[in-house]
Amino acid sequence: MSAVVAMPPVQPGDQSTPSASPAAPNAVEFRYTQTDRFVELLHRLGASLLVSTYQANKLVAVRAGGGGLSTLVRTFDRPMGLAASGGRLALGTRQEVWVFRNAPDLAPRVAPAGRHDACFVPRSAHVTGHAAPGAAADPAHSARIDATNFALANDDGSGARDYRSADLILIGVSRTSKTPTSLYLALQYGVFTANYPLTDEDLETGKLPKVLQPFVSKLFGLTIDAERLQLIRQERRPGSRYASPQQVRYEVRTALSLFERQSIPHLDVSECNVEEIASRILSRMNLERRVRG
Repeated sequence: MSAVVAMPPVQPGDQSTPSASPAAPNAVEFRYTQTDRFVELLHRLGASLLVSTYQANKLVAVRAGGGGLSTLVRTFDRPMGLAASGGRLALGTRQEVWVFRNAPDLAPRVAPAGRHDACFVPRSAHVTGHAAPGAAADPAHSARIDATNFALANDDGSGARDYRSADLILIGVSRTSKTPTSLYLALQYGVFTANYPLTDEDLETGKLPKVLQPFVSKLFGLTIDAERLQLIRQERRPGSRYASPQQVRYEVRTALSLFERQSIPHLDVSECNVEEIASRILSRMNLERRVRG
């Protein structure tokens, strides 16, 4: 079985779901060679290999298939680095960091059908500004990469849950800009940011989740207007309980009550873009910037 990277025919926008369509990167001819045992090794491991090459503007997924080497090529603007955590991939390009998530329900339907057990689809693209290929030698670049890897590994309350190492832990109900803000703080300022989604189970207790209780001083809450959140969720899961007005109002009201009872600083993000959210958090939490944006 193997993994595949799926791409829609659009280019990244400023953040959130890719939507804008700037000029595509120039097509560059490229070639590759392989050792005699490379296909055998991939077959034995049951693995795919992702290769980025900024010289050719390509991300290449390599896998064993059809008795030989199968390649899937996708074009990006100077792809320079990859990070993986669980079901997520991050790809750094000239101006953006793309975030992909595995959609296992799509994988069996990707041609040839039944040959794939993972399909990574783009979920967001975050603008970072120009990054040079030699930036890895720059301490500021290294700080950004370390913070981005941390944010990916500690996203949505899953994975590492290394809250002890976090500079900041964002909490809030689903779809309150926790992940985009975490990545922006990492990419622009090198801030180690984790985030935790408050679930129905958490809200029903009326208490702070036990896993967060030792780190109250690091917590910052994000809230949003209930009507706005309901529209966002309706686009994501139309007609579901998750997107119902009653459920959304309950979650927003209960989370805000929790923030106030626990004296957790919080921010209404209804009318804020991610840059404004990050700036206000940095100011209110007095966080150290490892990188000056």
